Amino acid sequence: MAKRLHEGQYRRGGDLYIIHPLKVCNTLIACGMEDDTLLAAALLHDVLEDCQDKLKNNGEEFVTEYGLSPEVLEIITILTKESGLSEKDLQVYFDGIKNNGKTLLIKLSDRLHNSSTLYSFPYEKLVKYIDETDRFIIPIADYGNDYYPEYTNAINLLKSNIFSLNRSMRIMLEKSETEINFLKKEIKELKQDIEILKKNK
Repeated sequence: MAKRLHEGQYRRGGDLYIIHPLKVCNTLIACGMEDDTLLAAALLHDVLEDCQDKLKNNGEEFVTEYGLSPEVLEIITILTKESGLSEKDLQVYFDGIKNNGKTLLIKLSDRLHNSSTLYSFPYEKLVKYIDETDRFIIPIADYGNDYYPEYTNAINLLKSNIFSLNRSMRIMLEKSETEINFLKKEIKELKQDIEILKKNK
């Protein structure tokens, strides 16, 4: 179902889109998760957000036509994010995710895969994504450790990897910004030298 709904869609880096939900699901399996509802929701976690044109009943057909658990649809609905959310709306969105252990696990697995493909993000989105991870993702992982002891091992594995990737990207970003600022200064000085030479001719 996920493959059919995402057919014709590609990720920013050029991969077929279906690779992403497969990675998210596979990561959860590697963390020891065997819950069918959780794994089905992981495979379908982006369909309400990215495949609305292929869904006649806003995902209700998953339950009414395909016999999936209503919980799968509930999880996908919680994970679906509208674009252009304000800081306040983002907080509400992530609060909804942290209040459901399964949505929290899927979001962490989703963020881990997305964080491993940050090289394909435009600069502004990259900065926003790194900041969002520090402000919202790491705290909901900490919350999950406190309130979902059955998922502690998986949460710790996911959090540790997300934190490492995010920290590495931030360090590289800061280094790039330093180099860019240095080059800008060099260019400005060269322009000033050229203007002086023109005046002296």
